[in-house]
Amino acid sequence: MTLQITTPDGSEAKRFDFKGYKEFDGEQITQQEFNRFVIDILFEEYQIRGVNVYDKNYDKDNLAFNFIADLGHSKVGFLVRLNNAHTDKFEEPDVNEINLLAEKNGCTPRLAIANINTFETVGFWKPLKIGSNGFRNGIYSLYVVEFIYKSLLIDNASTSSENASNNDLVLIFAEAWNNLNTTKLKDFLDINFHYYSDWVFDVLPSRIEFLNYLDGKFETLRKNNIKPIFSTVENQEGQLALLFDQNGEKAFFYIKSNNGKITMAHMAKYNNNSDFDKNENKIEETVKRKQWWKRLFNRKSN
Repeated sequence: MTLQITTPDGSEAKRFDFKGYKEFDGEQITQQEFNRFVIDILFEEYQIRGVNVYDKNYDKDNLAFNFIADLGHSKVGFLVRLNNAHTDKFEEPDVNEINLLAEKNGCTPRLAIANINTFETVGFWKPLKIGSNGFRNGIYSLYVVEFIYKSLLIDNASTSSENASNNDLVLIFAEAWNNLNTTKLKDFLDINFHYYSDWVFDVLPSRIEFLNYLDGKFETLRKNNIKPIFSTVENQEGQLALLFDQNGEKAFFYIKSNNGKITMAHMAKYNNNSDFDKNENKIEETVKRKQWWKRLFNRKSN
């Protein structure tokens, strides 16, 4: 799942004017500088959103995380690696060693792979190729950056052998929300499952991280005697999603699946022009607190 660095309103990719670091010289910006650049970007993007990030360093030998982010529901140790020219030619860390490092630091390990595009001529963007188009003093020293998150957790859990349809899987999610229980749901999450929300700058790149997060949120809802109100909705192709609605606050929850397993879930901002319409399967629940779902999907601790 890709995390695009965007402007504050999310309307377009954020453009970075980068001419390297003052302690370096030469016509072309170096590999070392771009490695540092992407670590600085990701660290600062979490920081400006109020996330507690710390222990930043520029280690490339997998001896330490490049920084740790306290997301509220968990602490995540990030290894940030540059994908030069989008070729995926870099050495991935040893998972066993990284999990030992994560245990030592009390965090969850993630790999963040940075893809950079550079503005070469007016209206023309190309993948960064270090030593070729990363000019230190170019007329347009502009870059856009995206990160691909990969979990470094060791996941040996099994999944259900049932080959459920996409709509069946949506209803399994609905059952989990209605009962505030993930017992059945966990068997239908793909090992490479990703979750993201339009309200949160982050991606959960594994079913382990997602289930830990969702179990914690369900526990909070139970303690506060809160149960969600939502409806199943259907588009013209007969595909189901969930529409959360509390006191006029709405959000769509939809999934993607493959071979009977859920590969992605997305909590999306409600769009009045969506091709989903309400059906009659509304689950009758009562919620008194306003904007409960914003708190639910803000992954900082309440």
